[in-house]
Amino acid sequence: MRDNQVQLFGLILEGWQSLAEGRPVNSKFRAVQVFRLAEESIGYIRDNALLLERAAYLRNTSMVSVREEAELLDLSRTQVGGAEAWMVALHLASAGRDSDLAAWMSMNRLGILDPSYRLFARLAMHCLGEPAARIRKKLPVRELSRYSLRDDFEGEGERLFQAGDAEGVDVIGHIEIRMFGAFRAERDGFPITDKMWRRKKAATLAERLALGMDALVDRETLAMELWPHAEFNSARNNLYSTISRLRSALGPTPDGKSCVLIQNECIGLNGDYVKTDVRLFDQISREVLGNRTGARGPHLIELCLKIEQLYAGPLYVPNGCNPTYFLRMRRIMESKYIDCMIRGANAALEENDLQSAVWLVESGLRQETAREDMVRCAMRVYGAAGRRRDIVELYSGHMHHLREQVNGVPEPETRRLYERLVEDRLNRVLVER
Repeated sequence: MRDNQVQLFGLILEGWQSLAEGRPVNSKFRAVQVFRLAEESIGYIRDNALLLERAAYLRNTSMVSVREEAELLDLSRTQVGGAEAWMVALHLASAGRDSDLAAWMSMNRLGILDPSYRLFARLAMHCLGEPAARIRKKLPVRELSRYSLRDDFEGEGERLFQAGDAEGVDVIGHIEIRMFGAFRAERDGFPITDKMWRRKKAATLAERLALGMDALVDRETLAMELWPHAEFNSARNNLYSTISRLRSALGPTPDGKSCVLIQNECIGLNGDYVKTDVRLFDQISREVLGNRTGARGPHLIELCLKIEQLYAGPLYVPNGCNPTYFLRMRRIMESKYIDCMIRGANAALEENDLQSAVWLVESGLRQETAREDMVRCAMRVYGAAGRRRDIVELYSGHMHHLREQVNGVPEPETRRLYERLVEDRLNRVLVER
């Protein structure tokens, strides 16, 4: 095995270690990194990178998305390769599609039992946890020990071999609201549909309250924001009925309480049962950007990769209401996101982790190309990676944007950095010649 193949194999093992330690974001990053670097001629490495990526994805994705994507799998294929056989099996097991899983494993028995994929299949099932029991029940008894780690059987005992066991039900036990890129809400892992909201304003009210999870909002503010063109009494009456629909859509908590909190004339969401991507984003970004207790080194890089995955796009701004508050929050979130990408890229440069640095700056540039500090950070990363052409293209595009949009020019610091990086690169080329 050549040196680069050994290095790629080592990266795959690092990814599995990260997944076993509960760091699926870092694991997925390693998988994508290996797949991009591996040549097509080393199919085994690429296949196992895809298997790692799928396992990491399943560990870090909501049940709703996993089940929706399971509907799109092509289950008519037979005798597929080991990596493909295991990726589909893991997905079906995670989605709870027991009958489809049994049929798939039967039709692709050779791929499932291919000895060359046994190691990573065993790791994948171990990292997947409880859903992997569905796969083990369908493996031949004589093969079972080869696809299990010692502690995979803890707490299962003889139940693992009883064919009549009922399938476990995945229960999240809370409301999940996501607002980056688009508005999506789930209750116990299932989407809250338009029919369940009954009125579009109920979803808008949910987002407005979710953006301020740590504080209650007074009724007057909500009435004016959601019905800006209505008379106050009419808007207030609309708010009463919308709160009722919101309570109905979210449902009661496991102990019978409401997910909507009302204190005097203020309203909020119960943070013990309602989870939001914005709140998680705030928590992680606070740790990344904190001056005193902020994260450092590899931990900081991993947190920034988590933020990059969490930020699916600019904050959703609903229609039919006063958008001022939503637009202000969108700008705040965008600014924090870019700050985190810059901080993570700089940390990756210090750790000589160029792959992570490039990933983070390009993620930042996809959202914001006008901020000078983002452009400077990207140029430094490209310079460290020896990508002079990317430096030139980035700087040229930045100058064009400033000239067309604000009739301006790059800041002196940006111009000096560009000239230094390009000059250093030219000097190195001359020395090499």
